[in-house]
Amino acid sequence: MNRYFIILLGVLCVSTGLRQDLADSVFNNIADVKTYNTDSAYTLLKNLSITTRKDSLRYIRVWAAILEDQGKLEEAKNLLLENISRCTSQDTAELSESTNNLGLLYSNQGENDSAGIYLIKSLEYRNQLGDSLKIAASLGNLGLLFSNQSNYQKAEEYLRKALNLKLKSSASTRSLGIGYLNLGLAIGNQGRYEEELGLYRLSLKYFQEINDLRGVSMLYNNFGWNYHHAIYNPDSAIFYYKKAIAIRKDLKNILGTAQSMTNLAELYIKLGNQTEALKLLEESEDLAFEADSKREIYLVELNYARFLESIGDYQAALEKLKVAEAYEDSVINLESRTKVLELETKYATAQKEQQIANQKLQLSEKEASLRTQQLQIAGLIGGLVILILFGLVFYNQYRAKQNQKLQAAILSEKERGFESIIIATEEERKRISKDLHDGIGQQLSALKMALNNMVGKVNDDEQREDLELISEQFSKSAEEVRQVSHQMMPRTLMDYGLIGAIEDLLQNSFKFSDIQYDFEHHNVDQRFEERVEISLYRVLQELINNVIKHSGASEVSVQLLKNKDKLVLFVEDNGKGLDGAKTDGQGFLNIKSRLDMVKGSVNYTPSLESGTSATVSIPIA
Repeated sequence: MNRYFIILLGVLCVSTGLRQDLADSVFNNIADVKTYNTDSAYTLLKNLSITTRKDSLRYIRVWAAILEDQGKLEEAKNLLLENISRCTSQDTAELSESTNNLGLLYSNQGENDSAGIYLIKSLEYRNQLGDSLKIAASLGNLGLLFSNQSNYQKAEEYLRKALNLKLKSSASTRSLGIGYLNLGLAIGNQGRYEEELGLYRLSLKYFQEINDLRGVSMLYNNFGWNYHHAIYNPDSAIFYYKKAIAIRKDLKNILGTAQSMTNLAELYIKLGNQTEALKLLEESEDLAFEADSKREIYLVELNYARFLESIGDYQAALEKLKVAEAYEDSVINLESRTKVLELETKYATAQKEQQIANQKLQLSEKEASLRTQQLQIAGLIGGLVILILFGLVFYNQYRAKQNQKLQAAILSEKERGFESIIIATEEERKRISKDLHDGIGQQLSALKMALNNMVGKVNDDEQREDLELISEQFSKSAEEVRQVSHQMMPRTLMDYGLIGAIEDLLQNSFKFSDIQYDFEHHNVDQRFEERVEISLYRVLQELINNVIKHSGASEVSVQLLKNKDKLVLFVEDNGKGLDGAKTDGQGFLNIKSRLDMVKGSVNYTPSLESGTSATVSIPIA
């Protein structure tokens, strides 16, 4: 540890370049530069002249962060420990930053107990400083720690608190991107993949806006994992994993590169691509040991063992599995020691509380003899009161249950009535549409043909012009009848299903507007139950109508996919969002009623910077 400190002092003494009055500005810029080029960040740092004790502490912390990005975790950890030991009680701000960074570093190494100790210390320091954005960052880091321990519900609780605090405190673009990314990760680990993808898309927009390649690479890695494990699409997973690896290599992010390579190797093993899997495993193994990350070493060795087993090399597979289990056991031992310490603390606390309780009991016994008769009388009265209260409670519970049954019956009857109305309405729409198309529409077409035939036989120019005008009016009337028929019940929906109907709806809705749209669909080529198709089509009609009338958007994205036993529709625009808008209007009520009929749901995600994202989910099992 002393060796690193001596080297640092040498750098501080010989560094020349920027004047001290620019030091604060450079320190602020280094953190941003580090996200896309650690070498440039280090160049800025080493050319910075240090004249104050405060700047020397900041210098050590930033240097440690650069070393961590380069995979030199032990060197970074020693620098941070040295920095914390040099701080005094007056250096609260520096202590909050150094303990936070040290906690994150321990977390990257898989040492969750030590990570928790320093992250909680950092949160305490930041509470003393009263910095809302720093407090939000600490809450987010604790949420990530719970994710590492697979406690995803607790992780979601902390990450939501962090994100809400950031939104209230006008956090930076990068901070909001990190908030949505981490929350999406915790939600995805609970199997809520639609919400996860929506949050990732928000996060990606924030990172791309500021060209934060580190954040973009994390999202590409997570998109790859999603297409690998959740929505199984190997080609998309390989595409995103490779993009993440390329960016992380350029950033010289050793630990991140090893993580993405391990993920891609796992997918290649599953696909039987042994050559690519072996190449990735060898490289990611070197990187994981170079970074000394227990969690990453465990994962790469475990996948290496699976690969060797798949090619029949059982002896080598066993050796790799032993290495993986050794690192897994080290993590388990750390957790066990923490639990023992917690139990010991609880036991010591309980002993002290018992001593206090015994002293209070002795005093109570002396007073009890004087109050025995009073207590007996009070007990009799209390017993009678309790008996009466129990009777009242029982009677109120009985009435409440009867009322609940009545309300449930009324609600059920209303739902059945509403469903009958919708079914009858759709059937009537279908009948009217057919009558208009096959009856009036064909008659108008026949009349038009007859008029056109007459035009050819008339020699008088004035009469011919009159007949051509009448024929043109017939054409307009026939087109209006066709459009009304289509609105009542589109033929494309009945004949070709959702894909053709949605493409037709989007084209007709936006062809006379300035709104640009795109439509993507995955794994939905088959037909679905008629009421599901009609309900989803009507919901999309209502959402598009809202976009045109209220959003002020210039771009709309529509995606339709099947995820296991659900049909999922994403509609996203770049308009003004739902901030301040009412969600209890007739249009929203129509959407909810339609989805209730098919046991579906809709989730709106408002954002001041990215418009509105609506996620519609309908079970199809």
